[in-house]
Amino acid sequence: MNMFFSCLILLSGVLLCWWHPLVYAVASSLVLGLVLLGAGSFLSKYQPIDWEKGSPYECGFDPESQAWNPVPMRFFHMVLLFLLWEVETMLLIPMMVGSWSMGKGEMGTSLFIVVLVLGLIYEWSEGTLEWLLKM
Repeated sequence: MNMFFSCLILLSGVLLCWWHPLVYAVASSLVLGLVLLGAGSFLSKYQPIDWEKGSPYECGFDPESQAWNPVPMRFFHMVLLFLLWEVETMLLIPMMVGSWSMGKGEMGTSLFIVVLVLGLIYEWSEGTLEWLLKM
């Protein structure tokens, strides 16, 4: 018997094939998508195109100015510190959840937190976290 056309007749007399739910899901997704697109275009407000917003200098740079303006080192250093702390936080949360739920790894997680806090104290004492330098 061909599996594609094999169907099951339920007690209520309804013919149910294995591909019926798939057809219903695809059809309902298409109908819902078209309804939402139509509602969005019907309810949205028309706005004329602002060509200035499409220019590459939207973020405040003057297109007539110098092409390369160096980034201040304080800003660059602060961005690097932020990225490092962000990655460490992303590693810390799954480590705490995974190791503490299994009942082991408290020592490793605690050591990781101690290293992070010591690094924070060092950066603070060096004045790296100060945005404006004290003269």
